[in-house]
Amino acid sequence: MITIAVCDDNITFGKDMEQRIRALCAGTISDNCEIKILKAFDSCLDLLSFMDEHPVSILFLDVDMPELSGFEAAEQICRNQPDTKIIFVSSYDDFVYTSFEYNPFRFIRKSRLDIELPDALIKAVKKCTSDKEAVVFDTVTGKQAIMFSEIVYLSSERNYYYVNTLSGAKYKCRGSLNDAEKKLSRPDFFRIQQSFIVNMNHVVSVKRGKVEIKGREILTVSRRKKESFNSAYLEFSRKRF
Repeated sequence: MITIAVCDDNITFGKDMEQRIRALCAGTISDNCEIKILKAFDSCLDLLSFMDEHPVSILFLDVDMPELSGFEAAEQICRNQPDTKIIFVSSYDDFVYTSFEYNPFRFIRKSRLDIELPDALIKAVKKCTSDKEAVVFDTVTGKQAIMFSEIVYLSSERNYYYVNTLSGAKYKCRGSLNDAEKKLSRPDFFRIQQSFIVNMNHVVSVKRGKVEIKGREILTVSRRKKESFNSAYLEFSRKRF
């Protein structure tokens, strides 16, 4: 089941967002999956308390909130529920640059909800569905199915390669990184050098040929791959904003 929540301190706007989402889901969006829309929250503290015990698949989160800002809440959510697709909602365009730090799925503007909300919602639901898809790796202990969304990066060492996951688990696999690359024939994955393939969904920042991924690890992009990776990551990021 895909659960969707809205958090905005403006109660009227929050309820309007909730109704818009219900109307969109009542159309074609929910035809192929089960969706539950939660009540709108008007406090990040109440939202986080709820999320301590209940997973949220897609969250529409206002940036400018009292007590605890949307960014501060996002930091906790990224740490405790990294699979949550956070879509920041704001009246201020300037916040989009700060939002990069929290690796959101989208950033939409309140003044352009009619245009930006349907596209963001449809793509977030599709991403939730595709994230449940798994790929099977031939590990040294046997076959292991790992969800695409769980894979942070792959690294190679001699005659083996390793699949590093969000949970911290690291799977040693037989074969080459070339073999793994064929399994990961999706636009989210990019081979940044001979020894590394990264899942761009888990990239925190890209600076001067260095890629920071979740977990604060730093990987180096090869000179040969630098231009093509920058273009691919720019296009990947552009689709989110």
